[in-house]
Parts: sequence; structure tokens; C-alpha cells
Amino acid sequence: MAPLQIYEEASSNLRDALQAANCSFCTIGEIPLRPKSPLTLLFKDTDGKGGVLELPPVAQDDILPLLEACKQAPFGRGSETVLDPTYRRALVLPAEKFAVSPAAVVDPYTIGILDEISRHLLNRSDRRIIARLDKMNVYGPGDFFKGHIDTPKSSDMFGTLLINLPVAHEGGELVVFATNAKDSEPDAGDTESSAHVAQGKVSAGSGPEMKHTTNWGATDCLSWIAFFSDCPHEVLPVESGHRVTLSFDLIYDGLEVNNEGDQLKLEIIDRLASALTTDVVLNATSPFFGTHLQHRYVRHIIPFKTATTHRSHL
Repeated sequence: MAPLQIYEEASSNLRDALQAANCSFCTIGEIPLRPKSPLTLLFKDTDGKGGVLELPPVAQDDILPLLEACKQAPFGRGSETVLDPTYRRALVLPAEKFAVSPAAVVDPYTIGILDEISRHLLNRSDRRIIARLDKMNVYGPGDFFKGHIDTPKSSDMFGTLLINLPVAHEGGELVVFATNAKDSEPDAGDTESSAHVAQGKVSAGSGPEMKHTTNWGATDCLSWIAFFSDCPHEVLPVESGHRVTLSFDLIYDGLEVNNEGDQLKLEIIDRLASALTTDVVLNATSPFFGTHLQHRYVRHIIPFKTATTHRSHL
């Protein structure tokens, strides 16, 4: 076989192996709620007085006390935190001022969302994921948030999870773009600060369009989406009702978890190992290999020694 043909074949095999290892830029799901089992939202208003809202609300005006308890939502612009209703119009309530009962219904651990995030966004990461509740956002009629990129709150934060609560609304779609999508031109900003998952619907954002648009507003389920922090995204104007979401920061913990048994992960590693061990790719003259990353991953969890972590396969 001619050297050029050998090189082209090796390049093709390596390209296919890397493509197989690609993760999605976002993942979504729906979790059905039990009929006649409403959630209860407990919150404090600006004076510290308690409020209660049954979800889904029985009457449209039931949500008014919650709106009065919230403040206008700011966002990050460079090193500043600003209020600009021409760029973002929404309400916010910090995590310490509200709670949902029963808590397990919206707990990302209990309902299996974190496992789906690990599978679809991180290809079964060996690091434990923590979902830290940050705040609640409320978008009413005419509210929106123009295109932006989340500002990570710590070096361990890699993404955002939004859980949409069962409050009827139309519009307010969240549009998330892959980092290399051509039709996204965001500004850097603050985050929109989102039953077992196997019982609902789960899918991952990928494909030629490289964007995902939510279709929320139902009152019989919890809809959720998780995406990398550097993915541009925007909230389109709400047409009617109120869009109420819980926003979680997705961060890496220092603890390792054992995902060695994940068959798909092992198959991907074997495929990459086969492609990389070709002399045309790695040899005495060129002992190193590098590839562009699709996202701004947490730096300390991708040490140089990662390539030898699965030494039984590589």
C-alpha cells in the first residue's frame, strides 16, 4: 500500500474514532408528574414574610405573590453586573429564599438527571457531578433574554441545568447553540439563573443544525435541559403565562466514580486506541497527539496523565 494511501486511511480511522467520542452540547428530558399531586412552592417576600404557591396554579392570579417577592434579574457584562431591560427582562429569586415540596420531585440526584448528564454531555465522566441550586427565574408576558454565554461562578463549573416548573405559558423558548454554530452571536453574560428520568423522555442535542429549541409550557411534567457553560443561548419573548425555572450550577467534585463498566465508553476507548496506535499517527518521531476541544472543560479534571488512565486499553 502506498504511503499516501496508508496515511489517508489512518486519518480516516482516527477521524471516525474521534467523532464516535464526541458528546452532545446539550441534553434534555421530561419527567411526568403524578395527577392530583401538586407541588408546593414556599418562598419569602422582600419583607421576609412567607408565601405559598401550589403548582400548577389553579388561577392565573395565584402567581402574583411570587412575582412581588422577586426582583429584576441582572446579568454579567464584562466585569460588571448590570440591569438592562433592553437586553434582559426577567425576575429572579435567590435559592435561599424558596423551596419546593416535596423536594425529591425536583432533586436532580433523586430523579436521575445527573446520570443522564454524565452519559450525554460527559461520556460517563470519572468525576462525580454536583448540581448546586442557584436561583429561580420567572419570565412573564413580554420578558426575554437576548443571546449570551454563561459566566462560570467557579473553576469547577462546567454547565447549567434548568428545570421548568409546571406553570402554563406560551413562548419563552430557550434556544441553545453549539459553541461552533454559525448563527449564534452572543455576548458574555450571567446564566439564565434548570418520578425517575427513565420514565420520561430523554434526548441529546446534536446534528447538522447544532442548536436546540425547547418547547415548554405543559403542566403535567417537569421539563429540563442541561448544557455547557460556553454554549450561546437566548430566551425568546414569553407570549402568555409565566415561565418559571430552577437554575442549577453543574460542577465537578474531586471524588472519582467508577464508570469502567459502561460498555459504550469502553468501546469508544478501544476504537481510539486502535486508531492512535497506528505508526502513522504515533511513532518515535511524533510521540504526541493533540486535538481541538469543543468546550471550555474544567482544566484540573483533564490532567496530562489522562491518556494513560485506561492503560489496559491504550
